[in-house]
Amino acid sequence: MQTARDRVFTEFATDRAENAKYDDEVYWELQAYLSMTAHGKRRTKRRASRLSPRDEMPHGDTHTRTIKKLGAPDPQTELSEFSNPAGPQKWKQIRNTLLEPFDSAIENLIEQTDFEENLREPVNVAIDITPWRFYPSPWRNRDLNIPKEDFPKMVSGYTGPSEESVNEEYERGYKFATLTIIGENTPIVLAIEPVKENSNWESDTAASLSKAAVVDRLLSKAEQYVDIHKVMADREFDGHAVRDVIDRKGMTYLIPKRASAAQDLEDIEKVNSHPSADIGVKNSVPLTVDGRTHDVDFIYFQTDGGDYAIMLTNADVPVERSPGLVSQYRDRWMIENEYKSIKEHFLPRTTSSDYRVRLFYFVAAVLMYNVWRLTNLLLRTWFDVHMGEKPPMPAGEVTEIIAFCIGSGIG
Repeated sequence: MQTARDRVFTEFATDRAENAKYDDEVYWELQAYLSMTAHGKRRTKRRASRLSPRDEMPHGDTHTRTIKKLGAPDPQTELSEFSNPAGPQKWKQIRNTLLEPFDSAIENLIEQTDFEENLREPVNVAIDITPWRFYPSPWRNRDLNIPKEDFPKMVSGYTGPSEESVNEEYERGYKFATLTIIGENTPIVLAIEPVKENSNWESDTAASLSKAAVVDRLLSKAEQYVDIHKVMADREFDGHAVRDVIDRKGMTYLIPKRASAAQDLEDIEKVNSHPSADIGVKNSVPLTVDGRTHDVDFIYFQTDGGDYAIMLTNADVPVERSPGLVSQYRDRWMIENEYKSIKEHFLPRTTSSDYRVRLFYFVAAVLMYNVWRLTNLLLRTWFDVHMGEKPPMPAGEVTEIIAFCIGSGIG
């Protein structure tokens, strides 16, 4: 916990005056209480005041204002200017301001602990996107399809209307992509990137982030810490540009493909009708993007539900090796448990639409998740405890320990 206190959370500095009433670490303590209780700032502040050894804790509104300072690119900027980023430039500035200390914290977490011993060999990583639900409606007048002019720009729709009800509301939220090392011993989030996608309340000219650009940034950050062997991504990353980015970095990818073309369906039917085979491979299909070409292998395999799916990879796959790759891809499902842990144990509730608050809360939650994972890795190493999917230190206890250690100065 000493590393977490002294080399992880301290990367975030508010640059307030030296005579400020509370040190920055006080706000990290309160942030840990926010995660620990999963309640709003008023109820959390009362509990924090009871548990903290400090004589006085900052008011919840003071905490929120301090968080906004962390996300303001220029200390001289008026906070109101960033309460609702109006364009790509402002949210990018907020992203850079908050993710730069996050990247430094990850570097410290790796370099200052025994964690680095587990990262000597090339690793497999998973990239995925998780939404954080945002409930307010984007419509000023839904019947006339008139959206609110001040609706937060970084909110995306992620569940669309059903075929039966075209007027059904979209679920919507702030979306974040993460890159996570896949492995029992080293499940740590190395990189975060915001995601923005067009939604049905926005015009066709609304800015969206290219999935390829998101993947490129995630991999470029992760490459600073580890050598990456395989990249596994969800079907929503099925795109030539994404595969081109990964291939140009010299990494192997495993990405499911949507079976949409007639040739896809014909190839699946061939495997399905085979008297004995339940998996098939089509080798060396050329993929060309911007004049660059690399070969792609198509793996046709049966899912647990009995249907057939397609996996694309730039590895040269003999048919006898294909079941192993399909089985390896299933390891990426641990990222679903990762998101569940982050949201249940480390991500506080908030009604704020301010992007500085939302991004900081998610960044802080991921750092606490990483500290939890590191704690269990060290416990496993020291006491030879099998970690698996049930780590010896429950996630709910780590936030309380973080808050206590930061508040008391105990390492």
